[in-house]
Amino acid sequence: FYKIPTAFLTPAVNPQSNATTSFDINAFAAATLTAENTLQVEFGLPQAYFTLQVDAPRAKFFGNKPFQNFMTMAGDPAHPSRVWFSEFLAPQVWTTFGQTLGTFIDVTPNDGEIVTGLYVWQGRLFVYKTKSAYVISFTGNALRPFNQDRVQGNIGCLSHWSIRETPKGMVMISQQGPAICYGAYMRIIPEARNILNKFERNDPDQFNLSAMSVATSLNNEAKFQIWWSVATQGATYRNEVLMYDYEQEIFWPNDGINANYFANIVDTQGAPRPFSGNNNGKVFEHDSGNNDDDTPIQWEFSTPNISFNNIAEDEKPDHMWLSGEVQSSGSIYVDHYIDFETTPSFTYEFDMTDSRFKAGLSVPLSGQGEYHRFVLRNSDLDVPVRVESMRIDYARLGTQQ
Repeated sequence: FYKIPTAFLTPAVNPQSNATTSFDINAFAAATLTAENTLQVEFGLPQAYFTLQVDAPRAKFFGNKPFQNFMTMAGDPAHPSRVWFSEFLAPQVWTTFGQTLGTFIDVTPNDGEIVTGLYVWQGRLFVYKTKSAYVISFTGNALRPFNQDRVQGNIGCLSHWSIRETPKGMVMISQQGPAICYGAYMRIIPEARNILNKFERNDPDQFNLSAMSVATSLNNEAKFQIWWSVATQGATYRNEVLMYDYEQEIFWPNDGINANYFANIVDTQGAPRPFSGNNNGKVFEHDSGNNDDDTPIQWEFSTPNISFNNIAEDEKPDHMWLSGEVQSSGSIYVDHYIDFETTPSFTYEFDMTDSRFKAGLSVPLSGQGEYHRFVLRNSDLDVPVRVESMRIDYARLGTQQ
């Protein structure tokens, strides 16, 4: 059995029964009034509905919160471009009646895309598809309650569960890389340049996007970080976390966390902590201490694959300049990968104890090829690293530029 409060069953907020001017609760077939405020129906008997009422849609996800007093759903396998709206102020009622009495909107159907995400932000409903996005506004007019507009940018969302809100806008994983929506338009997050190669189809380090259609996320607000679960090339499940520090504006992959799901949970000291669950049924608490469990941190930063052939036909990297905070010990090693090699062709060293490191040190670069990638790493795990700037000069057939 299930029970429906009859307080919701009024002509003012629900589609009426077959009567046009009155609401007769006893007109429901197989309905038994068992209490003054309760309607009880047995599942084994034929069910009665309001006019045009339907079963709750078999959708994959809800909007993150109510939209102007409507509940929203999408991911209907029978209607991949459809967004369902419950009746106004009645989230348990779904109909095809229209207006504010329960309806649906097919967002640009037959465009080859499906709805992949819903997010309510600043009073509007953002509908994300595979390679596009739309915004739905509530007009307040019961006869024509919704307006629909396309978001500029031709960027969509890979997973509904990857959408998170930051002070700068909504961020999510798209097929092209981490994206941000400002409301009227979307773009790839500019600071993601160093990891965009992982979203390029022919790159050997590309993420397995087919395993990320349900990629999940976490907003670690204490550290101003968004965490996304991602799958590396060849992985059949999400085995790595892509980290985004939206205050420092940097990205980096963290292969130390194998997470399918995330949650923020308050610990025994009353502090919110990020938790994750992996595909082996284990749950982990993160950021639970003042150190990295006494394990020195290995730091590294990778550039994307840089094509110097986009600049001129005959050129090669010539010098690299690096500047940063002077340290009492330690160096920064730079591994130089050429044409998608899996091992570095050359390794260069920048001495962080040199007083000139603050203004910038340079080293000559070797090797020639179409694509070049540089990976910076620390020589001593316990020595802090702070890089302020990096510059690469190139030369054309012996002519210094």
